[in-house]
Amino acid sequence: VTLDIYNSSCLGEAFNKTRNYSKMAFYTTVRLYKMAAIKARNYSGMVLNKTLGLYKNYSTIALNKTLELYGEVLIKVKNYSALNKTIALCQGVYIKGVEVTKKYLPMAYNLSRRWCGAGFNTTRSFVLQVYRNAVNATLDICQSENLPQALVKFRNYSIEVFDQTVELCQRFYRQLYNATLEKYRDVYSQSLALYRKIAYHEITVECINRARSYFHYSKHIVKMRVRNFHRAKGHLQKRVNHHINRVTHLLNPINWIPPFNSTAMIFGGPHVYTFDGTYYTFPGYKKPNCMYVLARDVRDNKFTIMSQETAILVVTKDSSVKIHQDGRVETIVKITTSGKKTSDGFVSELPVETLNTTVQREGSFIILRHDLGLEIVCDVEHYLCTFNIAKWYHGRMAGLLGTNNNEFHDEFMTAKNKPTKKLTEFVNSWEITRDP
Repeated sequence: VTLDIYNSSCLGEAFNKTRNYSKMAFYTTVRLYKMAAIKARNYSGMVLNKTLGLYKNYSTIALNKTLELYGEVLIKVKNYSALNKTIALCQGVYIKGVEVTKKYLPMAYNLSRRWCGAGFNTTRSFVLQVYRNAVNATLDICQSENLPQALVKFRNYSIEVFDQTVELCQRFYRQLYNATLEKYRDVYSQSLALYRKIAYHEITVECINRARSYFHYSKHIVKMRVRNFHRAKGHLQKRVNHHINRVTHLLNPINWIPPFNSTAMIFGGPHVYTFDGTYYTFPGYKKPNCMYVLARDVRDNKFTIMSQETAILVVTKDSSVKIHQDGRVETIVKITTSGKKTSDGFVSELPVETLNTTVQREGSFIILRHDLGLEIVCDVEHYLCTFNIAKWYHGRMAGLLGTNNNEFHDEFMTAKNKPTKKLTEFVNSWEITRDP
């Protein structure tokens, strides 16, 4: 435009061109103003409708979610004494949500209307200001004395219009950003206050603590059930193995011909069941450190079983094992598995293996096995001890557990190899009262 005006042949032609370009700028400005006004109105309507639609949707969702949570809380806490308090709390939360919704609906509507009005007014002011500036600049340029002066004025007005436009846009967007940020902070602070009020309410804290306690209790119950299951599994396996061994023993033809393996028991402290099937009640220990011989290999002296009030002592050529009533086990290793002799002190950790003896713990059972036909199983929880000996010890035993010869008349054989019918005389004859 400037070059076209500058190339005019005379001042009249330049004036006509300036007037024509001014009319074109005016009409273009008016057209752009109308288009901006229409778009601002459309965008304002779209923003308002979108805001109302989002509010309606989110309000419906929030209301339905509140009702759903209210119903779930009502069902889950029906067995607690805090039912009425929980219902009151949920009703209060629901009423508070409705109040907050009613409060913020007009605010959202007014905020949207304010933003739309601000955008419209700003657009209108901007268009009017551009129009006035264009008219004044056009008149000023037309009143120039020569063409270079008109060109300078046009350049200055262009720079001024650009600077004012940038400043106006910056101010408008700064105001819009500050208003939005302020409303966001207000809504965030109120939402946070409402959340803290619900989260730290005494009923909420009580329900959370109860849920936490119930979770830990459930975890403890599951652990106990798993532990009991493994214990029952181990017990069942032991029972199955016992029956398998028993059936295997019965099906072996060698065990059909006497003599047979023998078993004796002591249980509950005073009750004694001998190898030949005689039952009697032990009179009792005179002193806690009194010791009696339960069974002894009288021919080869391969082992000796002794008893105290709270312990059983088994002495073999390669070891000495003391089983206490409380489950403690003390072992002296005389000969190791390699045949080396040793003089170590008591060993309290199981299992222990010597040249011919093995001692191990299986649950509440202490099991001692000797390779020469001796097995002792002690249930320390119920104070029950079973003594199993092989068939080749037939007629070779002596002590409080009998002679193991399938004869009942000489079951009470004293230490001097004399039979007696007096229980006290029989028991006192096998007292040794020393710790070998």
